[in-house]
Amino acid sequence: MVVVKLIGGLGNQLFQYAAGRTLAYRLKANLKLDVSSFQSYKLRKYRLSHYSIKEEFAGEDEIAGFELLESSRRKRFINALCGYVAPAKKKIILRESTLMPARREMFDEVGSFYLDGYWQSEKYFICINNIIREEFRLKTRLSRRSLRTANEIQGCNSVSMHIRRGDYVHNPKTNTVHGVCEKEYYYKCVEKIASATPDPRIFIFSDDMGWVVENVRLPCRTTYVAHNGEENDYEDLSLMSMCKHHIIANSSFSWWGAWLSTNPDKIVFAPRVWFRDASIRTSDLIPKDWVVL
Repeated sequence: MVVVKLIGGLGNQLFQYAAGRTLAYRLKANLKLDVSSFQSYKLRKYRLSHYSIKEEFAGEDEIAGFELLESSRRKRFINALCGYVAPAKKKIILRESTLMPARREMFDEVGSFYLDGYWQSEKYFICINNIIREEFRLKTRLSRRSLRTANEIQGCNSVSMHIRRGDYVHNPKTNTVHGVCEKEYYYKCVEKIASATPDPRIFIFSDDMGWVVENVRLPCRTTYVAHNGEENDYEDLSLMSMCKHHIIANSSFSWWGAWLSTNPDKIVFAPRVWFRDASIRTSDLIPKDWVVL
């Protein structure tokens, strides 16, 4: 059995599921989702029900079995000192250490696993990328307005641009860790896209569209995709993935919008600074064929 802890927004949940799904595939084991964190974490909700995933939730007793693992290790150590060695339980907790670099060898042990982390690298799941793409196919139908936008995206040289602000700006703790991409980054990306792609049309996605309309001026045709709120974020992600090219923010949300794109000739621009906190390593976060600016 593999249990993966889900926490954070949609982008984070996709990374966590992908890592757990890969480990379960390798072990030929059941994957179960621990969504208990959302009972206390009110900023985000469980979002994967809109996708064609293997959706099986871990029970309280299964989660508790891993929570008791460390105390049982201490008990076995004390028993060993007294001359008694109990059979080792093959339960393994994998906690991610400071995000990067991705360490596939962590998945080389055999047993029941509990994954606790963000696992933000395609290296954790690239070996089954076709399965991941299939299971991250929406099963929830897009709204009529999103379907109209999808038709526009598919009929032009579309470029998704994600401008992430929200808690990156207004939450002091989050701002300290992440920060936001400067306007100059987006302007530079548009300049490069325009030199490589004839007549690009920019589709802007943002959690602060009012600020974008007031502050971002682009030298090409621009469409503001503002009809989907937080509850329909999966629709925005799907529309992003339909675009031919991508300008992403320092956000796992737009990372997935670009990665799920099936255009073999896509150009993806990603920011060089992903975290303001320089102690967080990101060497494996950006795929090698993306352009870092």
